Amino acid sequence: RAADFPMERIHGSGGSLANRVNIMIVGDGWTAAQITAGAYSRACVRLKDRLIALKPFAEYKNLLNVLRVDVPSTQAGTSHELGNVRVDNYFGTYFSKTTVDGRDTDDRGVWFRSWSRSRRLLGEVNPRTPRNVILVLINDATYGGAAMFLGSAAQGVGTVTTHADAGDVFVHELGHALVNLADEYDYGGHNAPRREPAEANVTIESDPTRVKWKHWIEARVPGIGVHRGAQYCQNGVYRPKANCLMKALNQEMCEVCLERAVQRFFENVSLIDDSLSNQAAI
Repeated sequence: RAADFPMERIHGSGGSLANRVNIMIVGDGWTAAQITAGAYSRACVRLKDRLIALKPFAEYKNLLNVLRVDVPSTQAGTSHELGNVRVDNYFGTYFSKTTVDGRDTDDRGVWFRSWSRSRRLLGEVNPRTPRNVILVLINDATYGGAAMFLGSAAQGVGTVTTHADAGDVFVHELGHALVNLADEYDYGGHNAPRREPAEANVTIESDPTRVKWKHWIEARVPGIGVHRGAQYCQNGVYRPKANCLMKALNQEMCEVCLERAVQRFFENVSLIDDSLSNQAAI
């Protein structure tokens, strides 16, 4: 049921939450004892620090709030289909099993066992607090993350674990959940879509004079072009740059992704927090 869990703003300059981009981090698989001991808080700070060190969040950090919400789970960790590991955590996150090169392994796209139930639970966490994205920080060091953009009028949702690369995964997943960017992976064996993708950073158009980011090509921005492979396809889908955080870790977002991210900020935030009329009362 709807509940106000303990919450702290771990990044933000104060003032109303209504006129900011709000990223709410909630924990899954963190026991009350672990939360009290500070383990969850420290993991949240690591994510926040990486977020505000990378473009565009570094430049626009004054338009951003990061909120930590303390949601205790009955048991620590998360479930894994591999090995049939079952954990009683609050939001029901789990690693499904996949097969890579004939070997069973954890699927890195860690998600919720019941999306409908988990979405309801997420909506009931501190329901009066505005948020643009809810990011579930899972108490498990296995590499993983996933995200979903739910539309400009709804909250995006993502997951990330405590893996050593969690900071970059966090920002990558915000690229999905907040900015509505696509994965730029050129592997996976998918077939190219027949219709033009909605995301700003992938296209099925190969002509550089007609591609949706042609203004960057015309401006001769180094590296921006029409690079084959994206959205888990080797052929038929193209990305703006050879490398980008939407393709690989330890990268920054390319100019096309940064442009869309900045647009998302200004779709949600006004640079005027408050105003006062200078007209004398009549």
